[in-house]
Amino acid sequence: MKKRGLFFLIVFCCVASIYGIDIRVSTHDISIHLTDSMMTADIHEWINDYSYNSVIEEYPVTWEIVNNIPYISFNYNGTFMDVYNAPKVLHGNKKYLVLFSSNFLFFYDENNNIVYSLVSGLVSIVYSYSSTDTYHERRNVPSSVSISASTELKENDTFYSAANLLLSNKLIPYAEGVSGSGIGEKIRIESRKTDNRFDAIYSLYISNGFIDYNRPHLFEYNNRLKKVRVHHIETNEYKDFDLQDTPNIQEFVLNFNSRAPIIEIEILEVYKGTRWDDTCVNLLIPGLFEMR
Repeated sequence: MKKRGLFFLIVFCCVASIYGIDIRVSTHDISIHLTDSMMTADIHEWINDYSYNSVIEEYPVTWEIVNNIPYISFNYNGTFMDVYNAPKVLHGNKKYLVLFSSNFLFFYDENNNIVYSLVSGLVSIVYSYSSTDTYHERRNVPSSVSISASTELKENDTFYSAANLLLSNKLIPYAEGVSGSGIGEKIRIESRKTDNRFDAIYSLYISNGFIDYNRPHLFEYNNRLKKVRVHHIETNEYKDFDLQDTPNIQEFVLNFNSRAPIIEIEILEVYKGTRWDDTCVNLLIPGLFEMR
C-alpha cells in the first residue's frame, strides 16, 4: 500500500476446498446451519410467545478459497435472506465472500457491500451505521462506543480509519499509518455513558486483514495481526491474545478482574505481508454488557 511502482500484476489464485465446516448461527427468528456441502435455513414462524412452525430451506453449496479468502456459491430460490433484510434479495445463482464463526454469518457481494448478516442471539454487540442502512444492519442499538487509533493511513482519497473497524456493512479495513509494521500502535475503544449507564467491554470479535471481494490477494499482500495486548485502562491490567491467520471472525473473552469501559489494543506481532508492510484489520467489534 505505501510502496508504489509500475509492475505487471499476475495473480495466481489458489483455489481449494474447505473441509470440516460445521457451524450453526441462531437468533429468535432463524437458524442457519452451514457445512462443507449444504446450507440449511430453519425459519421460525411464531404461533405465539412459546411455539413456532419451522420452515426449512436447503441449499447445496460450493466453497472456494482464493488467497485465504472464502467464497460460497449457491442457487438462492427461497426466503431466508429476507429475514432482517430490506430490500429483498433476488433469486438466482449467488457467489458471496463469506465471513463466519459460531456467532456470526456475513455475506458480501462484488461491490463489497453486505447482503446478508446474522448475529447470534447470544451476542451483544454494537457497531456503527448510517441513516440509510437497511434494517438488518441496524437491528442492534446505535453505537455507544467511540473508537480511535494512535495512527491511521490515508492514501489518495482513501482513508483507512479506525472507524472502519465498527462497520460491518462495507468491506474497508483499518490500517496503521506509521513506517514499518505498526508494532506498538494502539486502538482505543471507549464506552460512552448514556442515561446513567455505560457498557463494559467483555469480549472482542476480530476479522483480520485487508478483505476485498475482487482483490483477495490484498489479504496476503498486507500484514495481519498475529498477537495483541489488550489493556484495561482504569486498572493497568492487560491480557495477551494470539490470532489465527484467517479473515474469519475470532472471539476473545477478556476476563479482566473488573469491568472495563475503556480498553486499548496494542499490536505486538504481525503476520508479514508478501508485498507491503501495512498492518490491516477488517473488523474489531466489542462485545458489551450493561453497567449501571
